[in-house]
Amino acid sequence: MEAVILIGHGSRSEKGNMKFRRFIDEWYKVVEVPIKAYGFLENGEPDIFQAVEGCVEKGAKQLIIVPFLLLPGIHANEDIPSELKTVQQVFPDVTIQYGKPIGYDEEVVKVIQERLGAKGFSNSKQESVLLVCHGSREPEAAKELSRLAEMLQFNLASPVYTGYIKSDPDYRVVMD
Repeated sequence: MEAVILIGHGSRSEKGNMKFRRFIDEWYKVVEVPIKAYGFLENGEPDIFQAVEGCVEKGAKQLIIVPFLLLPGIHANEDIPSELKTVQQVFPDVTIQYGKPIGYDEEVVKVIQERLGAKGFSNSKQESVLLVCHGSREPEAAKELSRLAEMLQFNLASPVYTGYIKSDPDYRVVMD
C-alpha cells in the first residue's frame, strides 16, 4: 500500500505549525492515496520518524516523501535524507521515494503576485519587490530563488531583487 508524507520544516511558534496543519487539512482533501501523513523536520510533532511509523502501522509498504520547502537547501538535500536513512534502517522492507522541494514554479509566482496585490502593491516602476529567503550553503538554493525572481520579474513592471537573512547578499543592504 502507498503513503504520501509531506515534510514541513517546523516553526518555533505553534502558530506557524498550526498554519502548516491547516494546509495539510486542505491537502488531505485533494490527495487520493490510501494513506496520507505529515511530519516536521524540527520544532513540531509528529517528527519524520513518527509520521513514517504511523504510515507503516497502517500498512504502507511504499512511501513517497515530499519536502514542503521552497528551495533545495541543506534541509532538503541533507537533513531530511539523513532522517530517511534512519527510517530505512528501522523499516528495511519499506520502499522510500523522495521528492523535490517546490522550487521555482508558475503557481508560486501567481501566489506571490496575489499576496503582493492583497497588500496594496500596484506594480509601478516606482515600487520594488524584494524576495527574502533564509539562505543556504547550497548553491542550488540561490539559483532557484534567482529563477523564481526572474519568473516574477517577467510578469511585473517593478524591479525584483533577492536577499537573504543568513547569507549574502544580505536583504538589509540589497536595496541601498
